[in-house]
Amino acid sequence: MVLDDVMCRVTSRERRGLPWTSEKDLEDIDFADDLCLIATTREQLQNKAEELAEEDEKEGLRINYRKTKEMRQNTTDSTPMLIKGNPIEKVTSFCYLGSIVDQSGGTEADIESRINKARAPRP
Repeated sequence: MVLDDVMCRVTSRERRGLPWTSEKDLEDIDFADDLCLIATTREQLQNKAEELAEEDEKEGLRINYRKTKEMRQNTTDSTPMLIKGNPIEKVTSFCYLGSIVDQSGGTEADIESRINKARAPRP
């Protein structure tokens, strides 16, 4: 539960996620040791990621920068993202809990992936 405590400290500082209710924003999605940060601007995401890295270090945790990815939607901002000086790889899609998430924000890639998996020959 250390990661939950760290995220609570980071997200309680200011609202930087997607509006979820009148009082809350969707700031992150997490499952086990995977974490997906959500923000409405690159600057907000950059700040949130830097704060997360700082809070992680206080708890003896560290971010695996080689596994960390960044995906942007509906923006022309191409400023590279760095966390503690480490460049973050930009991707156009990723798999999260078995579902394909892509820049379009739609479900087409995920549905196509599931259909292809169902059609694949079984050993």
